Amino acid sequence: MPAYKTKAKKLPGTHWWQVSRKAFGLYKQITSKTKRRPYIRSAYFNKQKIFLGLFWSHLHEKDNIRDKVRRLKFFWNRALKAKKDFRPSWGV
Repeated sequence: MPAYKTKAKKLPGTHWWQVSRKAFGLYKQITSKTKRRPYIRSAYFNKQKIFLGLFWSHLHEKDNIRDKVRRLKFFWNRALKAKKDFRPSWGV
């Protein structure tokens, strides 16, 4: 499956500890802003929701570290877009 093209740049770094620290920090910022489970819309699966917590549990099931780093770099792209477009749903 080809990667979805975005204008946002991928997360820099080649080692797991470099990439995961920044990506998990962004994940924590997003989750602290809402009481509900944060999600992004999929570009591949008919705009269905992909919950970010489910992504992290799926990521930790992988054995190959290079694959984990590659997936985290794409997470960074989508999470930055989600953070920019984030609107709390309460009180609106």
